[in-house]
Amino acid sequence: MPSTLSILSVSILMTPRLLANSSRGVMRIDTDKIESVEGIVAPVADGVSKGLTYETIATLKGIDQLDRFDSTHIIVLRRADGGSLNLESLPLP
Repeated sequence: MPSTLSILSVSILMTPRLLANSSRGVMRIDTDKIESVEGIVAPVADGVSKGLTYETIATLKGIDQLDRFDSTHIIVLRRADGGSLNLESLPLP
């Protein structure tokens, strides 16, 4: 099966719609018009965005995975400079 998306890790959290991946960091995705967005069927060049609009959350650097912790917090695995992983609870952005 051919792959059209190449990312090392992906973690998606719904409500708010957050996605963490190794290429673009943590993003807040706008899904208001999801039914009208053209699908991505070919690789997208570096530095180019296509598909749903999103906002990169600059304060969430080094996040490998995330999930909802409670109604106001997320729990994340954050990779430190030395490569170790830290488990952190953070307020929803």
